[in-house]
Amino acid sequence: MSSSMKTSIVTPSLDLMDVIAALPCLTQWRNSKGRLMPLHIMASPGMGKTVLAEFAAKVMAKAHPGEPVGFSVQNLGIMAPTDVPGYTLFDTIMGPNGPEKVAVYTRPTLFHVNRAIMYAPNHEGADSQGFIESDRDDRGQKLFVGCTIWGKLLLRGLTLLDEFMQADADVRKTAAPLLDEGRVATHYLPRDWAIWAASNRARDASGTGRALAFLTNRVACFEVKLTMDLTEAYLNGESMLEPS
Repeated sequence: MSSSMKTSIVTPSLDLMDVIAALPCLTQWRNSKGRLMPLHIMASPGMGKTVLAEFAAKVMAKAHPGEPVGFSVQNLGIMAPTDVPGYTLFDTIMGPNGPEKVAVYTRPTLFHVNRAIMYAPNHEGADSQGFIESDRDDRGQKLFVGCTIWGKLLLRGLTLLDEFMQADADVRKTAAPLLDEGRVATHYLPRDWAIWAASNRARDASGTGRALAFLTNRVACFEVKLTMDLTEAYLNGESMLEPS
């Protein structure tokens, strides 16, 4: 399915369980750039947006047994624009006319990972569902995208940009390339790394900011609207799933 598709899928009967049932498809859907399609989950507070993203990471892990899958929640609502890209450092390289100073960025904050999940039902440490989890890499350090855990590179995962619409507009602008092309400053996520955003609805009076026109018009993002029950969805005439 093309990322430029604008056709809405109007399904008032779709509830949270329907979205969960669609996760095997949603976690494999790719945009025109070959990256996993970003999702924007919009729902009232307490609807389980973070839990849904965590469940999606486990769906990814089960689809790729024996491979580590990262899961990260980044709260954009408490970030400043300078928190997103990492710190700028200066290095000296040898250019055609002699030494030159160049700016380089440290690893972005958004590349940190809360924990890794692997589906390995035969592992002695697996839980009742067959998953093992860890928040440390093979060296005992905190996890980040691309580190080594269980002897394998962490190149697949899901990062949730929580409180996306509650974040400052400049923070959203800085994080926008992550949704659009998997990039923060000069760093790129692996193509099998999904980026999801989560926001409260504007009518919930939760400090939701105005949508940015360039995000709406240029970033191909699948919008998932969750409601408390089917009656609410029907009365408001809302699409529960629609590409933005």
